Amino acid sequence: MWRVSLLTPPGRGAIAVVAFTGPADVLDCPTSADGRAGPLFLAARGLPVAALPLVTPCLGRWGAPGSAAEDVVLVRRADNRLEVHCHGGRAAAERILGDLETAGAEVVSWFDDLVAYRGLIHAELVEALSRATTWQATARLLTQQNDQSGLVATLTAVREALLSKQTAELGVLTGRLQTIVARAAFGEHLAQPWQVVLAGPPNVGKSSLLNALLGYHRAIVSPIAGTTRDVVTAETAIEGLALRLADTAGLRETAEPLERSGIELTREQLVTADLTLWLVDLSIPETSSEIAFPANTRGPVLVVAHKCDRPALRPIPDGAVCVSSRTGAGIPELLTAIHRALVPIEPEPECALTALPEQTLRLKQLLEQVVHGDDRAALELLDDWLLPRGRSS
Repeated sequence: MWRVSLLTPPGRGAIAVVAFTGPADVLDCPTSADGRAGPLFLAARGLPVAALPLVTPCLGRWGAPGSAAEDVVLVRRADNRLEVHCHGGRAAAERILGDLETAGAEVVSWFDDLVAYRGLIHAELVEALSRATTWQATARLLTQQNDQSGLVATLTAVREALLSKQTAELGVLTGRLQTIVARAAFGEHLAQPWQVVLAGPPNVGKSSLLNALLGYHRAIVSPIAGTTRDVVTAETAIEGLALRLADTAGLRETAEPLERSGIELTREQLVTADLTLWLVDLSIPETSSEIAFPANTRGPVLVVAHKCDRPALRPIPDGAVCVSSRTGAGIPELLTAIHRALVPIEPEPECALTALPEQTLRLKQLLEQVVHGDDRAALELLDDWLLPRGRSS
């Protein structure tokens, strides 16, 4: 089946890229909708598309028979795979898609096209790569597609060991699969920020700390308790870790409906957070009515002894990080503590990782099949995951 897809995302851009999988000579002598024959692409150097060298950009003119032509760059990636680089506006890309559809190609999404051309795992990793926000995460996700290391290389080695009945090698690879599963939380957060919630009593300085961690004013700061009613979020990065910080309403007993709604949102955030920063105000005395941090948090809790620039009127909690949002004291130490709490042991740069929760689930299923000696089911899973699902006719 011939396929054509738009590789670039929606929106304005300088260049759009259209990928076509099918016989290259389709572009040399297609048939237009009204029956007139003529080339879709005319290379500036005069060669037919099928004769153009691989992986070499070629300037030319694109135009279906009977229509105006425009300059494009064509690149043959393989004998049956080419890309057309055109103006980034919608009209140019839609025209090329339409011409190729008229010539007999099926228009598909970039994801489905990549599944058919390179396999499901490559499409998943490219999708995850598109959501990475730090260069460290980008580098690790690119490693996963590498033939020498990473997730694709490991799964390919498992498949080869199953096909050749290499029991000893399969035993070693089983250990590697178990290690990948153990690292799942780290890998899945390469494309998805870690959720860090700032929580504590009202007026403890959560909004001020959010602004200090971000380096700019994102949340409104006020001495009036209960100012924050909704969850205020912002994204940043610490040593390559992408974080989504959430400033929440102060926890206290209240009958005021709007504030109570904000407190309920805070409790919902705590249940799903990867890490909670529980703030304690050192500048006010501890009271017996003070609310302790909730016990139903999902992730670890890091206590922040806040406002350390003022005279301390209470003991510093054990293990707390002393911080002043006003002066910046303790902020570097808090950033280090956040990193350590989320990733106690960071995997080596070239290691294999899953990048999506569905990949982790699939890997667990594969591991169970390998351990129980169900080679046939394991090979079926690997073939479905690794091998291209479509060929051009």
